[in-house]
Amino acid sequence: MGSSSSSPCVRQLRRSERQELLQGDHYCFALPGRAAVTATELAAVRPEDVWVIAMEGKLCAALEVPQFDQGLRGILTPLGGIAGVWCYPEYRNRGFVRRLMGAAWQQMRSRRLGVSMLYPFSVPYYAQFGYVPAAGYGMVTVPLAAWQGWRSLDSRGWRVRRVPAEGVGAECLAFLRTIAPQNHGWAVPRAGESQWRWWYQQRLCLFLERDGQLDAVALYSLNNGTGTTAGSIKIWLWGWRYEAGRQQLLHFFAQHRDQVSTVTMDVPTQTSVHHGWGTLPHLLPVHMALPWMVRVVDLAHLPAIPLGGASGTPPLAIAISDSLCPWNAGTWLWANQRGNLRCTPAGTSGGQVPPLTATIEAVTALIYGTHTPAELVAQQWLSGDDRSLELLDTWFPPRAFYNPFKF
Repeated sequence: MGSSSSSPCVRQLRRSERQELLQGDHYCFALPGRAAVTATELAAVRPEDVWVIAMEGKLCAALEVPQFDQGLRGILTPLGGIAGVWCYPEYRNRGFVRRLMGAAWQQMRSRRLGVSMLYPFSVPYYAQFGYVPAAGYGMVTVPLAAWQGWRSLDSRGWRVRRVPAEGVGAECLAFLRTIAPQNHGWAVPRAGESQWRWWYQQRLCLFLERDGQLDAVALYSLNNGTGTTAGSIKIWLWGWRYEAGRQQLLHFFAQHRDQVSTVTMDVPTQTSVHHGWGTLPHLLPVHMALPWMVRVVDLAHLPAIPLGGASGTPPLAIAISDSLCPWNAGTWLWANQRGNLRCTPAGTSGGQVPPLTATIEAVTALIYGTHTPAELVAQQWLSGDDRSLELLDTWFPPRAFYNPFKF
């Protein structure tokens, strides 16, 4: 790691360095209006989740490893995030980010986190670290008049609770965690009160309850406008148990028609905004974001994946390559255990050659459902006999991916 103060040293952040960390964050991300570090922002930093490179007593680069619970093929699994990656210009092109990524992956292993996700500034840049594009999201602004059909929706039996968002983090996160398994890709942060307060200060939270149960949540901000400017609503994140909850959310926001003219929201890339979202204008622009990127970090800590109708399939050995996380390299046996697909080290196979070979990118793409086996073969990430490839088709059908929480 380096013992001299003049050599680059990879280590965890010290509590006394939080201010310096955020100054580097502000400089490298060039966020307007954030020149000064606030007490709320400082309190949100968790030193145990931050890796830095220091030289001569100063921080040169940093990376955060926040923890999440992610919806993955109908289950909830622990996830290691990569966020807040920065490096001062004078220290770039020295391999500092690669060293920080290595430290982050080792920490994920120690935390028993099998998968990782990040939001890239560049897809090719993070592809070199084994991350695979999943899906992004679209940002769309719709006229609130399009939702007027929901103003007359019967809301009897529903209770509306509207509160400042910064004080209800635990309740919001608990609800989002219950609905995440049914939303493939959702990442719910394991956040503390200070972090939540920093993320959602000056925003509102709507709780919709029915029969004493929380059924829908929305985090939003409201700009009522002035005499010369139109009012607007920005929905930062929302979720519901059932379709009735979504309908009631639309009913709530439609009631703002007298003071607001537009609503801005994120939608999954596979969503048709002209279906189920009111009568929208022709050629409504949707601004597409870069895709989230995902990676298998530790095969030994992957969750057991429900097989459903594929539960009667035989086991399969796959030779997997991963030069950056070498603990994944080798032959792994994928087998049905009580209706769930699990992978374990295959050990010695008596000289038998596994019927499939795959890169870690191929394994990641299969688990997240971003590619079919045929697409992975064409990309030269996967090879093997037809029978084994057909089995992968059965185990890993494609899944639509969406994550509304930005980090």
